[in-house]
This record gives sequence, structure tokens and C-alpha cells, in this order.
Amino acid sequence: MQRVFDFLRFDDLPFMARRNYAAELGHTLPWGVVTGAVDGSIAGIVASKTFAASETITTVVWALPAITCILNVLWSVLVRGRRRLRLYVALVVGALLGIASIGLTPAAWSHSAWAFTAQVGLIHLFLSGLITVRTTIWQANYPHTHRARITGRLTAVRMLLALLTGAILSSLFDWNAAAYRLLYPLVGAVGVLALPPLRRMRVRGEALQNRRFAEYVASADGQRPHALAALWTGLRESARILHDDPAFREYMVGMFVLGMANFFVEPLLLNILTKRFALSYLQSAILMSAVPTVVMLIGIRYWAPLFDRVGVLHFRVYNSVVWLIAHLGVLAAMLVAAAPGRFAFPAAMVVLVLARIVNGLGNAGGTLAWNLGHLHFAREHQTELYMGIHVALTGVRALVTPFLALLCWRSIGNGAFGVAAALAFASYLLFRRMKVTDPGSRERRAPAPGEHGELAPGEGSVVVERAAPDR
Repeated sequence: MQRVFDFLRFDDLPFMARRNYAAELGHTLPWGVVTGAVDGSIAGIVASKTFAASETITTVVWALPAITCILNVLWSVLVRGRRRLRLYVALVVGALLGIASIGLTPAAWSHSAWAFTAQVGLIHLFLSGLITVRTTIWQANYPHTHRARITGRLTAVRMLLALLTGAILSSLFDWNAAAYRLLYPLVGAVGVLALPPLRRMRVRGEALQNRRFAEYVASADGQRPHALAALWTGLRESARILHDDPAFREYMVGMFVLGMANFFVEPLLLNILTKRFALSYLQSAILMSAVPTVVMLIGIRYWAPLFDRVGVLHFRVYNSVVWLIAHLGVLAAMLVAAAPGRFAFPAAMVVLVLARIVNGLGNAGGTLAWNLGHLHFAREHQTELYMGIHVALTGVRALVTPFLALLCWRSIGNGAFGVAAALAFASYLLFRRMKVTDPGSRERRAPAPGEHGELAPGEGSVVVERAAPDR
């Protein structure tokens, strides 16, 4: 039982990281409620059942959290050389206002589904910026030797609160679908509690980093450009990174293929559960969100030490195999459900639950690699751009893949899940090749003392490693 509450531990963390971790933990507790209320699966269920959205609109709502990631290239440019916590707070406030506004949308309105879609899109516009800002804060505040451990704990807390929020909201929507009018503004009010802990946070070395960035810009252009010029310069620099860094480019290809496999399965499954199988809010939420999240919370603590030990390329090989098994499981469940006989549907649900358990195990490792993997490649002054490229490409595949999956499903039925399994297998082959060609250390270059949150000589205390840390 003690391991379940690992996020409360501080004694196994570097001394200089503890203050920020405590503040971020206080922020994450109420913030998990917010993210749970607008999670793609929960929002998709609400769109399908409360606002009677079509299959296409339901797919759009599910994909919006990832589609808005395209904008992370813009966020990555805006955050460079600026105060990160100030920007972070502004993004949090924008997201909270968007969540509260959902309560004003009338369900009986003929365009309510599209209005809800627009509101979810606005919320995730702000949340997409938080991804980039938060990752750069993690890089500055936490040493790479403990970064996966700390990230895992914070993400586990957020996901646990999101899980509980999704279960409570789904149950209340089953009781009264119109309860969203009160519940979403209430979620926004809870989210306000996430703001005070941010006042205790500091971004280590930010002043020095901003000063170095200003010198970097001045040496290149003579002066810091205005916003539009900085945006254009950042976009060109991002394109140059993809051109000049073949290892990162190949990693992005592997990520793109694996992400396509995942984006094939989830929106199709959401539509099948809520429309073809006509499951309730809570039943749909359990299969789409609760089961994978519970497994993720248990499994991530075992993935994190592996990530810290072997690095992202080896890690992704193992992780892609788990995703492949999960997608094959969903395919098997759909084939069993289509079989004749009175026991076909119950048997299919058993297989589907098992597949969702494996999905949660894949997501446990995938969450760590998705948040931290780009740091294996990033260079000084370009960390935000590497993250921006990585997250923006997530948005690109979300803009295309769910709708391609919908077309495949309408054309070849359950064969669409076979396409997802084939993509997952292709990603395994890609990552295995990358592992062989780049068998080196976790970091491509050795960080300078004190850089990226590592303790400089004489700066901190002795760190005691544990065999099995966080999420």
C-alpha cells in the first residue's frame, strides 16, 4: 500500500527539486479534476450522448486534444526567452473560462453539438500550450536521473483525479444528462484552486537561460525580433532541425506511425460503444477511460525506472510491442462480438476488457516517453522547438488518422482494427532499427553541471536511488 502513495515521498528526490515538486503536486491535485472533465474520451461520450453528435462530430471531439497540438510549434516559439510561470498561469485561466462556458450551451439547440465542439477546441487550445511550458519547467527543475520518476508521480496524481472525475461525471450524467449545466462551471471553480500553489514554484536557472537566449538571438540577428518575426524564425529553425537532425527525424517517423495506430483504435471504439453497443455514460467511460487509467497508474511505476535506465529508443521498442498486443486484442473482441450466438457479446466484452488492460499498460510507458523522449535529442536553446515539433506532429496525425480510420471502418468494418495492428508492428520495426543504430547513452551529449536541473558540484545532497520508483 505504501507504494500507492509514492507521490507523497520526498526523501528519494534531490534536495533542490523538493520545493518545486511540492508546489507542483499541490497544483496537480485540483488540476486533475479539470483535465478529467474535458478528456477526449469523456468529452466524446458527452458529445455523442448529451448533444446527439454524429459519428463524425464525435470523432472530431475525441481528436481535438491531439489536433490542437499542431499549435505547439507556435507555443514553443512564444515561450523561448520568456517567463514560463507567467505564461503557464495565463493558459490555466483561459482553460478554466472555457470549461465554465460549457454550462451555457443548450442541449436542445440544433447546433449544440458544434457549439460544444468549439468549446472543447478552445479549452484544448490552452491546454496544448501548457504541455510545452510544463515540459520546459520539468527540464529546468528536475535532473534527468530523476525526471521520469517525478514526471511519473505528477502524471499519476493528475490521472487518478481525472479518473475519479470521469467516473463521477458519467454517473451523474446517467442520472440526469442536463446536469452538465451545473457540473462544468463547478469543475471550473475547482480548477481555480490550482492557481495558488503556482506562486511557490520557481524555474531554476530561468534568468540565466533567458539571458543566454537573448545573447544567442543578438549574435544571430543583432536584436530580439518582434513576435511575428520570432514566430517565422522559430518555424524556420524547426524545419532546419528536422532537416539537420536525422536521428530525431527518424524518431519522429516512428512516433508518427505508432501514434497513427493508436488514433485508429480509440475513436472507432468510442463510436462503437456509444452508438452500436449503446452503452451508458458510465459503462462507456469505464471501457474508454477507467480501465486503461487504473492500469496506467499501477504500471507506470514499473516503466519509469526502465526509461531512466535504458533511454527512450530501447524503451520504445518494448512499449510498441505492448501497444501491438492491445490493438490485436481489440480486433479479437470485435470479431467475437460479430459472431452468432447469445454468448458472443459477453465474451467480446471480456476480451475487450483484457485489451483495454493491455492498452493501459502501453499508455503507462507511452506517457513517460511522449513527455520526455524528445529530450534525448534536444540541444541548448532548442528544447522548446524539439518539443514543439514532436507535439505538433501529434496534432497532424490526429487531424488525419481518426477520419481515415472512420473511412476504413465504413469500408472494411472490423478490418480497420487490423490496419491499426499493422501500423503498431511497423513502429516496432522502426524503433528496433533505431535502437541498433543509436545504442548510446540516454542523453546525446553530456549536460554541463547544473544544466537542465542537474545538481552542480557542492550544490545539493546525496541522492539515494530506488529500484522501483513512481508511476
